[in-house]
Amino acid sequence: MIKELKNTNERKEKMNCPKCGREIRPTDKFCIACGAKLENHGEENENFNAASMRKLAGETVNHAAESLMGTSRNGIDFMVRRYFFGFGDFIAVSICAFVISLLLKLFLGHEYLMGPMNKFGYFCSVIEILAFLVFVVSLEESMHAKSNGRAKTKVDEATQKYISELKSRAIEKFNVDEEQLEEVEPVVIAGAGTTPRINSLGNTANAKKIVSLLERFYSKDPFEAYRVDKDAMPRYLLIQTTVYAFTDTQLLVYVGNIDISTGMIYDETVSEVFYSDVNSLVQQELLKKYNKKYYTIKYLMLDICGISKIAAFDTRLVPDVNERLAGMESYIREKKN
Repeated sequence: MIKELKNTNERKEKMNCPKCGREIRPTDKFCIACGAKLENHGEENENFNAASMRKLAGETVNHAAESLMGTSRNGIDFMVRRYFFGFGDFIAVSICAFVISLLLKLFLGHEYLMGPMNKFGYFCSVIEILAFLVFVVSLEESMHAKSNGRAKTKVDEATQKYISELKSRAIEKFNVDEEQLEEVEPVVIAGAGTTPRINSLGNTANAKKIVSLLERFYSKDPFEAYRVDKDAMPRYLLIQTTVYAFTDTQLLVYVGNIDISTGMIYDETVSEVFYSDVNSLVQQELLKKYNKKYYTIKYLMLDICGISKIAAFDTRLVPDVNERLAGMESYIREKKN
């Protein structure tokens, strides 16, 4: 955009006097050779520059807004992340800036001890005011992002989007022809994702608190987070999707864990199980508490030759899941017999 504006300005600079043909500058209102008045010439150029700068400023502001609350260039949906984590990074930076500027003003901002403030002292006072404003705005936005209907809607949309994508990925991962799958529709369940065991830095579990605070806002690494709002609906930053597909002799199981703010799949497994090896299907419910609110997390445990494969599921994420699981259990029992 800046290059285009520069090229256009260069074309505007090469102008001639309509009376004598002498080359003139864009800002000239009179020809320096013949003295002819150049009517509206300066005004048109000023209007052109003003319009161009307004357009450039508008695009810059829009790009900044998109980067802060939209999807960043490295693929992080900040609105989803802010819904879970708020604006803690801005709050921390504003507090540090306020304290540092206060100390600098106290020791270096006066002509002598407790004397009148110098220019540096006034500069520190401005920084203090700005830091305080950033703190107040960040605190308000942090609370707003957690209760904003738009943010919740975006989280819900991202959740359903990646559940659907993981289902399609599971069919590909099974690496079987459609003819090999039985007429039974694959069963899909979804719930809270598992805790990441490792990230790109290799130190998720042992990262220092300050570094971890900044990483969860700007790093693509998966971070565990959940919220329960007034609608009593738990929402998860990490989602686990499990797909059960059926062939004539085997049960195919896909388990994928994904970060809905980046679309990063950080853990996935594909298994093939003979129906005769399935001992039982057990559902477990655990009651959890978040900010004085209780909610239930469910797990489906598939016992295969004494080894349990556990999958989380939430009936609020996938409709009719209980009926589908009951049908799957009956189908497996039938195949075993």
